[in-house]
Parts: sequence; C-alpha cells; structure tokens
Amino acid sequence: MQLNNLSFDEVINLPTTEIMNSSFKCSCGKIHEIPIKKLVIGKEIVKEVKTVLDSIDIKGDAGIIYDRKIENKVVNSAVAVLNESGIKSLEYTFEKDSGLVLPEIENSKKAADFFRGKVNYLIAIGSGVISDITKYAGDLLGIPVILIATAPSMNGYTSILAAMTEGGIKKTLPVKTLTAIFADINILAKSPVEMVLSGYGDILSKATSVADWKLSQIVKKTYFCPTTFHITDKTETLYMEAAEEIGEKSEKGIEILTDSIMRSGLSMTIVKNSTPSSGTEHAISHYWDLLNLMNKKEKNFHGTQVGIATPMAIRLFDFTSEYPVKKKVSLEKLKNTYMEREELKRFLLRKYKNYGKGLYDQVEKKYLEWHDKKSEIEYVIDNWDSIWNSVYEYVRPVSKIEDVLLRSGAPVKYTDIGLERDEVIDSIVNGWVLRSRYTILDTMHDLGISLKAAEKIVPNL
Repeated sequence: MQLNNLSFDEVINLPTTEIMNSSFKCSCGKIHEIPIKKLVIGKEIVKEVKTVLDSIDIKGDAGIIYDRKIENKVVNSAVAVLNESGIKSLEYTFEKDSGLVLPEIENSKKAADFFRGKVNYLIAIGSGVISDITKYAGDLLGIPVILIATAPSMNGYTSILAAMTEGGIKKTLPVKTLTAIFADINILAKSPVEMVLSGYGDILSKATSVADWKLSQIVKKTYFCPTTFHITDKTETLYMEAAEEIGEKSEKGIEILTDSIMRSGLSMTIVKNSTPSSGTEHAISHYWDLLNLMNKKEKNFHGTQVGIATPMAIRLFDFTSEYPVKKKVSLEKLKNTYMEREELKRFLLRKYKNYGKGLYDQVEKKYLEWHDKKSEIEYVIDNWDSIWNSVYEYVRPVSKIEDVLLRSGAPVKYTDIGLERDEVIDSIVNGWVLRSRYTILDTMHDLGISLKAAEKIVPNL
C-alpha cells in the first residue's frame, strides 16, 4: 500500500492511531516512514482483529505464540474470539516452570522452525518478550507479525527493533515492524501492576535518552533527529500528570500509558534505531541483567530497572556537567591508564568470563587508539560549556522523575530489586562496555571520573 505523505505538524499533533502507514519529510532532511499498517487502541477490540486483518489483506492461517504460564487465561479467551471470527490457527507456547521467558534468539529460531511452511502470518499474544521473540521469528520466516498486547509493560511494541539476547548479551536487532497492533484497554488493565509500572519506568527514560543521543552527535558526529523528541513530547505532560492513575490501573491511566509507549516506539521506528528512547538508563539496566545472569539471580522487569536507573542517569549528567575538567583532568594520567585494544579484551574476558567476547564485539566498534581518543577528549574539554548547553535541552529535572515514580507506586531504590550498592557502582563504572553507542557513561570513562561520579550519586541504602 502506498504510504500517505503527512506534514510534520500532522505527525506531531494527530492521534497516534492516525499516523500509521505514513511518511513525512523531516527537519533533519530525511524522509521518515511509519510502516505499521494499523494500530488499534480501545475496548473489546479483539473482536475486530479479523475485520482489520481482512482490510489490510492479511489472510490465511495464523501461528500464535504466547507464554502459557503468564498469558494462558488471556490467550484462551482471545484465541476463542479469533477462532469464532474465522481465523484458523496453530499454537506455539512457552511453558517455563519458573521465572520469566527470556527473549533469546534461540527461542525465536525454535518457533520459526515449528511454523515453517505451515502458516501465513504470526500473532503474538503477550507483552515485551513475546512481542520481540515473535518479531524476530517473523523476520526469519519472512511473514507478517500481528500483536495482541496483554500489558503496557514496555515501549518497544511499535519499534522496528527487537531486544534479543545472544550468549547472555542483550542486543537490539533490526526487524520488520509489526504489521498490526491491537491494544485492548480491558485486557491491559487486568495485567499485573508490576508490568504496568514497568511500562511507566520505560517511558520515563525520555528524561535522558535523547540527551545521550545529542551528546553523541556533538562528540561523535553521529546523526541526530530532534523530531523524535517532539513525537514523545506530545504525551509527556499527560503521563507525568497521570502517575497515580497509572499506578491504580484506572481506565484513563492505562489509556494514557498505552498511547505514550506506542508513540515512544514510533520514535525508534522513524530513525531505525533505539537511540531516541534508550541511553544510559538502558545500558545500566542491561548491565544489571548481565550481573543477574552471571550470579544466577532472578531477572527483573526491564522497565522497572529503567525507571530506577533514569534518576541515576540524570544525576550522572549533573555530576559530569559540573565537574571542573580543566582543573582536575590530566591527559597524561589518562594516557597512562588507557587500555590498548588487546588489554581491553583481556580485561573483559577476565571480568565477564564467557560473556567477555560478546562485550568486546560491542566495545570494539567504538574503540579508538589513544591518539584519536586524546583528540576527542581535548575537543570535549575545549567545548565543555557549549556541549552541556545543547545537551540540557533534553534532560529532565531529577526531582520530577522521582516524584512521578513515587506517586505511581513504582520502585525507586536499587535495593527494591535486590541490588547491592557495589553492583550499582560497578554498572556506572563499567556500563559503557554494554553498547557500541556513545553515552554519558563513555564521557565519564574517558575523563577518568566514573568512580567518583558513582560514589557521589549512589546512596548508601
């Protein structure tokens, strides 16, 4: 179907459901596309699935993927409605006895092998992990993927990415967007409050994620698009003011949160990467995932961790921007402690054991020899004030973020999710190794101030 051309104002101001299957020319000079054909948000909309799919020419047999332990009750009801409407389906379920199903690439491959040659499209019935597993499986099969969301637990539904794990390392991989998304408010409101608050924590990452992206543009000369900020800015006041209602899972609160996470995902889709909604706070969260994996501890909800890490990220921006670099940073000392490529590889293998190679593959993409790193650090120091003047257009006050977390009832302390102070400090000092992209974690590491920042901003609880 031909994409409809919209104006910039229409993309910003039209309801989220009305900007699907569109394109627009952006102030950044690019033409952005939103290839999702349909987003349906409302009540009792599972009954509309067959009609909507017919309207966008999705026909044939469906392969349904879900987590039996978590979603069984919802799925049974949804599948019954789908079958009654005339959709023939084949089911693939995850039946993990305990803990959370992980978005492992191997899980997508198994599902794809199960459905190969048997179905025409996939339907994910679930939340973030099931959505990502099904997206990736659909990519492997080259068939459309539909989602019936069961919880407003994260902001990746409408993104062109899948957050997958391979060898214990979380990777954000490009995939085709979902063809159609159905967000039934009645279903979403019945999801556990922990999952609702996870979605709230994920959306709050906007408080620093775009700032990290702007910092990368200035230091690394990477592409930056301010439109993504404005797309999510449209709903920011609404979800900040609705903290209590979201925590109480009121109909209004769920509607606001659902619309907000869908817009956040679109900000990633139009630029085809996660930088608009994933910065330091996500790197810290993924580092905690790695620690839990290495220590064989239970995995926490992604968005819950992001919510706790976001105020930390803001405080890291504040600490770094106020640091007297011209007085206290010595390039000679930094040179003496700068790890050469092989030394860095040995460090990662020693500290992270079997996961070290995967981390090195990420870090190696942004690694610079000392001569080039020295020039980069000098540029940062020479342009210190102007850098932060630009970056702070996209940083939200830490007090506002902590206030809405508290009002919603979401966890705000690292001890709430079983972390120790040393683990949090470790994540700030070494979290830069989790991603190939540049964030405030890299700035602090390059300047040799990561440990000082961590010890300053991480409270003794």
